This record gives sequence, C-alpha cells and structure tokens, in this order.
Amino acid sequence: MAVHPLLFFPPPAVQPPAKRGGGGGKIKTPTPEEQRARLDAKFRHIAKSFAGAQTTSQGLEPEQVVVFETLGISVDGLAKAAAAVPGLEWLSEIDLEDVAPGEGFEDAKEPAAALSCRLYALMSNQQAITQLIGLWGNWLANPGERAKNNFGPFKTIFIHLKDIRRWGVKDRLAETQVVEYWKERLEDEDPKKSIRFEVELWCRGEESKRRRAYDHLRRLVTSAGGQCVTETTIAEILYHGVLVDLPREKVRDTFDSIMSESYSQLLRCEDVMLFRPLGQSSFPALEIEDGRVEPAVADSRPLPAGKPVVALLDGLPLEHHDLLEGRLVIDDENDHASRYQARQQQHGTSMASLIAHGDLGADGPPLETPIYVRPILVPFEDFSKNVVERTPDDRLLVDIIHEAVVRIKGTGDRKGEAPTVKVINLSFGNTWQPFDRQMSPLAKLLDWLSWEYNVLFLVSAGNQSQTIDLDAENDELNGMTEEEFRAKALEAIRQDQLKRRPFSPAEAMNVLTVGATHADHSSWDQVGNRIDLLKGARLPSPLSTVANGFKRSVKPDIYFPGGRQLYQKDWRGPSFKVAHSSLPPGLRVAAPGARAMELGRTTHSRGTSNATALASRTAGLIHSNLEKLRSTPGGDLLSDEYTAVILKALLVHGASWGEAGDIIENVLGGGLTKWQDKLRLKSRFLGYGEVDPERALFSTDQRVAMLGWQSLTCGSAHVFRVPLPPSLSGKKVKRRLTISLAWFSPINPHHKDYRRASLWFSSNKDVLALDKKDLDYDSAKRGTVQHQIFEGDTARAFSDGDAIEIKVSCAEDAGSCLEKIPYALAATLEIAEPIDLKIFREVEARIRMKVGINPTGT
Repeated sequence: MAVHPLLFFPPPAVQPPAKRGGGGGKIKTPTPEEQRARLDAKFRHIAKSFAGAQTTSQGLEPEQVVVFETLGISVDGLAKAAAAVPGLEWLSEIDLEDVAPGEGFEDAKEPAAALSCRLYALMSNQQAITQLIGLWGNWLANPGERAKNNFGPFKTIFIHLKDIRRWGVKDRLAETQVVEYWKERLEDEDPKKSIRFEVELWCRGEESKRRRAYDHLRRLVTSAGGQCVTETTIAEILYHGVLVDLPREKVRDTFDSIMSESYSQLLRCEDVMLFRPLGQSSFPALEIEDGRVEPAVADSRPLPAGKPVVALLDGLPLEHHDLLEGRLVIDDENDHASRYQARQQQHGTSMASLIAHGDLGADGPPLETPIYVRPILVPFEDFSKNVVERTPDDRLLVDIIHEAVVRIKGTGDRKGEAPTVKVINLSFGNTWQPFDRQMSPLAKLLDWLSWEYNVLFLVSAGNQSQTIDLDAENDELNGMTEEEFRAKALEAIRQDQLKRRPFSPAEAMNVLTVGATHADHSSWDQVGNRIDLLKGARLPSPLSTVANGFKRSVKPDIYFPGGRQLYQKDWRGPSFKVAHSSLPPGLRVAAPGARAMELGRTTHSRGTSNATALASRTAGLIHSNLEKLRSTPGGDLLSDEYTAVILKALLVHGASWGEAGDIIENVLGGGLTKWQDKLRLKSRFLGYGEVDPERALFSTDQRVAMLGWQSLTCGSAHVFRVPLPPSLSGKKVKRRLTISLAWFSPINPHHKDYRRASLWFSSNKDVLALDKKDLDYDSAKRGTVQHQIFEGDTARAFSDGDAIEIKVSCAEDAGSCLEKIPYALAATLEIAEPIDLKIFREVEARIRMKVGINPTGT
C-alpha cells in the first residue's frame, strides 16, 4: 500500500453562516390570576422569612438564596436585570429534569410532552425581595403592560414561573452523594479518624462577600470542633471550595440530623451551595506477575528528542525502568517520591509506558518526544492495610489540577515548566461524582483551562467496576452459544445504564473523553475461572459507561483499546464481578519490580486509564507527523496556536463504529422502530467509535485526507473545497466521505447552555450521492466536536473542477461571544479497494493548482 502525506486545504472563502435548525415550540402558560392563586403566598412567605431573620454579629443584613423554577423557556438577560435591583445578585442558572405538563403549562403542539424545567438562583436581602414582590404585584395588576427598562426578564419569569422558594438543605445535599459518602466513612474507616469533605460556597461576585462567606463557614466548622483545611476560589468558573475536616462524632450528628430533618446550623448555612464528598481519584495496587521485557528490546528503541508535547498528571512513574529511562521529564515539586516505596509506583509507570510505547504486545514505535510528568497521586494505606494510589486528602482536587496546569503552561510573568505541551493526559476520575446534568467544578476547570491555555485534555471516562447480573438461570448459562451469552451481557449493561455515567471530569466539553475497547494484543489460554463476558467481540469494555454528556452531547467521544477485562462468576447465581489480575489478557505495560534494581518487569493492565494513555500516545505521534509536514507544500502555514485543536480534530477523525455498531443494534435495537432511537442507542455505547490511528497520520492511493484550520467570529462562516477526482465521475463504486470539526469554546458558567460558541459544518455531499452513516446530525452538534461519515455507491457524473464544499459556521450559544474561535477541519474522501483508482494524485494536483503550485511541487 502506497502511503502519502495529509494534504492541506487552500485558504477558505468567507461567507455568511448557515442557518441552524431546531428551536423550541410555543408553550401555553397559566393566566396571571392562576399564577397569583398558586404563588402569591410563596412570595409573601419568603418576605416574612427575611423579616424574621436576625442581623449578623458583624452587623450585616441577612441574605438568602431565592430560587425561581420556570417551565418551558430559558430566560435571557436575567443577570443584567438582577444587577439593576439593589441587594440582588445573580448566582446560577441550572437545567433540571423535564417534568410532566400541568397547572396550566403545556406544549402548544404536543400537550402531553414533557416540559423543560430550569432553576435560577439569586442572592437576596430584605430590600431586594421587597422590590421583587413589587415587580410581581405590578405584573399581576397589569399583565399586558410593557415591563420597565431592564425588568423584562422578570416578567418572562413570572409568566413561566413554576415555583419560588428558598435554597434549602435538600438542595445542598441533593444528588451530590455526600450523605452516602458520610455513611460509608462512618462505617468503614478508622474510628479515631476525622472525616474530610468539600463545601462549595456560592461564588459571589465581590471578593469581600466571598471573604464574609468563608469566615461564616469557618466559625460554624470551628464551633463544631473541626477545621477548614484549605480554600480555593476560581472566579472564572464560579468556584469557591473549602476542604472541611470534622470529628467523626460531629459527622455522625450531622448524618443523624439529616435522617430526622432536624438540620444543624452548618447544613442550614445560607452561604453554602453544595456539600460534596472529598473529590479524589484512587487506584488499588495489584500483585505483579513475574515477567520482563528483555533489555535488548528496551535498549534498541531510540530515545526521544526535543521538548515535551504530552504531559501526564498521574502517579510517580519508575523513572529508571528499562522502558522509561531517558523518556520522562519528571517535575516532582511536592516531593511525592519521598512517600513511595518499592512496588507502589504502579499507575504512573503503566501510563507512562503506554504513552511512550503503546501496548508492548503490539511492538509499536516509541514516542519521539519526552513525556512531561507531574505526579499528583501518592500512596495511601487504608484501614485494612491495602495500598492505593490516590490524590492527596489535604488538597481540593480542583486546586491540584489548576496548580499543575498553571505550572506547566505558565501565567503572567511566570514561565511555564513545559510550555510546549499541547496534550495533557488525565487517566483518572472522581468516582464520588458521576455526571448528572450539571457540570462538575473540575469539568468546568478543564474547559476553562483548555480555552485559556490552548491545550487539549484527554480524560478517561472512568471504570464501571460494579457487578454484572445476567438475566438467566445458572443452568441456562452452560447451554448458551457465545452470541447468546454476549447478548445477555450487553442487555445487563444497558439495564444498568443509570449507574454507568462518566465520572467527573469526563463530562467536560472542550476535552476529548476516552472510553475503552475490549481489545489488546496479548494471548490468553482461557485456563482458570475467569470469564470473557463479551466472548472476544471488539466492543466497548464491560467497564465502559453507557450515557450521554452535558445536554446529551456525545460522551465518551472516542474509544481506544483498554485491554480485555475478565470476570469471575458468583457460585450462587449468574452474577459476575471484575477479576483483578496482572495476568493476560490485557495491555502489556512496564511495572515496578518487587526488589531494588529490578527494572525490567512488565504486567498486564485494563481499563479506561489505559485507553486514554493510548489516545495521548496517538496525539504525540500525530504531532510528530505534523512537524514533518511543515516541509511539504502549505506546511509553512502550520501555526503553533492551532496545534492543540488540530490534534483534537485528527484524533476524532479516525473514529468509526465498524462492526460494533451492527452488534449493538442487532442485540439491543429490536424494540426500537425509529432510526433516530437506534442511532442514539449506539452512540451511548460507542460515542463516535474506536479510533484507527492510521487515518489521522497519512493518505493512500485510494484515501485522500485533508486538513484545514482557522479562527471564526460568531456570525461568520468559512467554506472549504474538497476537489473531486475526475476518475470517479459516473462510476458505480463504494465511496466514503468523513468530516471532522473540532474547536475550543470559551465558557459561560452563569448560563445554562454554558458553551459560548457553537460551530457546525454543512456540505453539498449530494454531489457524490452520499448518505449519512453512524451518528445522527443532532447529537453531533452538542459538544465541541462534530464528526460524521457519509457513504454511497450510486454512479454520479460531475465535471472536472467540481468539489464538495464544506461550510463551517459559528454562532453565539450562551450569551455574548466576542472572541475568535480556533477550529480545525479534517476531511477524508476514499473509495473501497480493490478498485484500482488512484484518487490521491488527482486531488493533490487540483489543490496545488488552486494555490499556485504546479503538480511537481515547485
């Protein structure tokens, strides 16, 4: 197979943007009198609660968070309207679960359809609530009258208001799992040990108000015998977090007060937005098998050169392992090395090995640049003497990651330790914070850092290690075929999908989230009591999530091999638990030795951490390839400011569902009649699909891969052209067009839609009679990646000079967006082999003529 380089698009033409589809329907609302009957008493009750509140010991007027819940509409401009009311401060806009119609609210076209429900939180004092009640009364008295300047959003809220109430204890505890966390810590840990958890305060706009909120919390915690260990404020993501340490007996009292609904002062603190479990990522240590890579193999691999492109935030690797010696730049500023002992450097070692070499069973080329390593895990010994590597318990997870990235990239006058880094590998997740509609603070942080520092984060989706229960009797299992057994396993995974959600920060929008494919290059003799639930099929690992991301965006975005995870059957029934083992199958990786100077040991590993490391490795390989392309025609235009977003686009560009999509549909799609539902089922399991790295690295005679990059302002568009090879005209041959668009968006954490910039592409694919394949168009536009595949085999005539035009449009999505949005576009046109048409040279010649380069490249 002849190999050719990627081609660069000629500069795009500037055009007006394409129209976006969608938009909500008209909502029928109650009359003002019906709203008065339902809600007027609630307004008065809130006002009365202010009147009865005591002035603080510092002489400050009491404040409370007032919550508006609306149905069927998003209220724009509320932040500006709130700023016009003295004593009122806009805090947050949150999407809630859709609710059934009722009480005068219904969709005009579909009366039985569920309605979107949104929450608006505002900090208020007595003066502000009095004015709000005045606005409410004016609307009730004169509902048809135009609202006063700046107060239109409040009129919109009153029309669509479902409820008004105070932010209460249940809001502070709801869906954070902190109650379950306290219960587990009270039952399982050292009875003499205090318990740490996170308190997220409302992030006030003024520093003085944030200080007062923290001081109030600190007094409450201190009076309970505890302490505030550390505090972090990142105003850009509306985050004000405090790490709290309380004696076990006080935590038990707090837990008991929740059960009896006789809430403590701490739980009733108006400054608190949420109570959360201590955010940590943890990896248990495993017994290592007695294997090794021969030194000659390690020594024969060329060492890297240049500056780091990929950074690894993880545990401390075994720097002098035969496979890692000379390949790492370790920045252990916090001296985590002093806390490690022999055999404990497991997770960082395996991740570094996978990024540097890939699955050792595949014998791929080593990464050409060194890996920057920032240790963020340390070893802990739990109450049962088991060792785990996890993030420190004296720091907030948001603070750890924020500090690490700022140190890498630099800020202001402070130079970064590795400013050339374009990709940051985060092979971990906070198991106490599965995604549930709202962005976690850590996800917001990654989105902001990605935009602020122009860096691509690759994040693991998280391992779902819960027991898998098959719907079958014990005696049925032995008589099943492999296909029947696999179908039972897939159905059990789907039935468990509510629990199989990505772990924070995998829901982040600017990142690429990576899931694990049930695949590796090892040999397994199938001896023993371990069972392959998927019977060798190349499907998402049984450890994978089955869910969507924020606003039903695609998550995980992409899949890489994570190793075949085996299970052990419970003797009592068809229940299977994860088999933890360092034996094959799995990805073969470097491992610490059992004794000093044992530096050649390897083991087998599985999970989404592994898949993410392979994704980072592929990004590093793509980067090396891009550097080589700088000497090709058009390569001089490659700009460092677009490298990260180009890597993002090219990583996704190699993804497809392949046979896995057919298996999922055949097994689980039988009850679905709409094609949209079948596609969405597959996207929850498969994202955009497993990545074939070769498709992001080079073209062939029958496959032409093209790359473009630019920046767009909202309200504008660029048009790129894919020249059509004349040899295809009129021929009945199977052909495929793959288009991938990726960008980084600034965020608006105040706004429910969050993402400030929406980009999307449209194309005249009909010129080649192509139909979409894999993911549906709607799902593909909800994140910061759009990736679609189109196929066809109908003969279609066209003229030399015709082209497929791809329009990339940009629009505001969550409030005003004045920034230029960097993006990258990848497009591949290919034909099915063994047709002997060499379309690459035809397309290359037409591109070169377009930019004034003759076919010989001069």
